[in-house]
Amino acid sequence: MVNDTFGHGTGHSLIRIIAHRLAEASAPHRAFRVGGDELAILADTGDVVPLADRILESLRQPADCGGHVLVPSITIGAAIRSIDDKSGLVMRQNADLALYHGKEDGGRGTLVLYAPELRTRMNRRLRAIDQLRRAIAEERIEARYQPIARLDTGEVLSFEALARIRERDGRIIPAYEFQEAFADARNAAEVTRIMLRAVAADLRLWIDAGIVTGRVAVNLAPADFAHGRLAEDVKTIFAEADAPLDRLTLEVTESVYLGRRDVMVQKQMDALRKLGVKLALDNFGTGYASLTHLLFTPVDTLKIDKSFVDNLTDGSEAGGAAVINGLMRIAEKLGMEVVAEGVESVTQRERLVALGCKLGQGHLFAEALDREAVSLLLRTSPTCLPSTPLPSSLRARRIRRRDRRQAA
Repeated sequence: MVNDTFGHGTGHSLIRIIAHRLAEASAPHRAFRVGGDELAILADTGDVVPLADRILESLRQPADCGGHVLVPSITIGAAIRSIDDKSGLVMRQNADLALYHGKEDGGRGTLVLYAPELRTRMNRRLRAIDQLRRAIAEERIEARYQPIARLDTGEVLSFEALARIRERDGRIIPAYEFQEAFADARNAAEVTRIMLRAVAADLRLWIDAGIVTGRVAVNLAPADFAHGRLAEDVKTIFAEADAPLDRLTLEVTESVYLGRRDVMVQKQMDALRKLGVKLALDNFGTGYASLTHLLFTPVDTLKIDKSFVDNLTDGSEAGGAAVINGLMRIAEKLGMEVVAEGVESVTQRERLVALGCKLGQGHLFAEALDREAVSLLLRTSPTCLPSTPLPSSLRARRIRRRDRRQAA
């Protein structure tokens, strides 16, 4: 990223500064440059934590690289050599594994120590990646649609398209079972293209049948922003299917900003909005610097993460209500709509309505449906999902008053 932004001379200067600091901070142990922006230390010590803390503190300091002041981000993976590892090769592999784990699973900027379970997790991830690659090659990725409904009436207003794998025996595998496979950028980008093509084709079929679906949302991955042609690709796919772009919503998480220039992401989002595409910020409230991103890269919809909805129990937790109340106020000020994710119980639905939340999705209303099931659902009038008790009762009014007091 430094090379692309400031030139290779600045990148070279940064590596030299980091290497010099690393040699000083790790003395008397030996430091090496492995390649690219990866460095290594061969340390004769049984306790790497103090050493790692010293290195992290030194390397995190701002660096003046030819007039550009850069603040490096450092992640350390560490492993201890076993007695039977004569060459140290296994130790090196284990340290690499710990480093990879830190960079991929939220451990950036910290020390990650190797443990045998990391290899188990990595093997599981590799199996998931292979499973997804085979499903892509054999065209076994399918779209399922989960309704987004009004919480008070159950009226269906739109859908979110969710990826599914159809196994050779016909079994349908939900996304959470192969979520780890999306750590592979190539897999993630290819699944996005498959889902966009499927949604565009289904929208065309529904329109031709006189069925009104509202908007359909497709999830994006950070890899989709890497090449800078996202808007052009979306436009081409929908043009080929003769599907209207004003029926499409694209969902992103704050991970699209990780390791990328905000300007690049913002430029592509602006291009998508000019095409008539709406943007939604998924899992809102669990990321980092959310408010900053909303100021500079505004979206149309905030989707409140399921973890906050899970806390809406029978009065045992005030935190979920307070957070949701705050997020809704932010959305209202910024002119954005709010969707509560993972609504699974009557109590959650009641309390969300009491808090003023209008839209939700989750298993309480419906599982993800195939194209035919969506067609059948939307042919009914009015299009409403199963009703549940709503906050018109005395109990619900007590919930409303209690939530407002706790949020205040």
